Amino acid sequence: MRSSLLLLFWLCILGTFVQVPLLCYEIWLLSNGATFIELSVRVLLTDHLTFLAWIADLIWAVFGADFGGWILGLPVTLVTVLKLIFGTLIGYWALETVRDMDSSHDSGGTVQSSS
Repeated sequence: MRSSLLLLFWLCILGTFVQVPLLCYEIWLLSNGATFIELSVRVLLTDHLTFLAWIADLIWAVFGADFGGWILGLPVTLVTVLKLIFGTLIGYWALETVRDMDSSHDSGGTVQSSS
């Protein structure tokens, strides 16, 4: 369990470091004429980051035409901001859970109150 939570923490935090430059690129696209609604996940993947176009195909294949199409139609800036926020929150939750597990183990299984 501890190893899984640490892996989750590192994946979330590393994902956060990917989201920041991606968000900067999206803001740059928005400042150069793209609109918030027009800059969807599909448009970003197929028109601007073509080396990642396979992700659109994967989303379509995994989620199907209806739900996958809906995901690909979402404004990418909204998705990126939500991924940034929730990835960070989940990552730090996993780290805090590991710390709680470690402190519980160090105290002989009994969590001691700090008050």
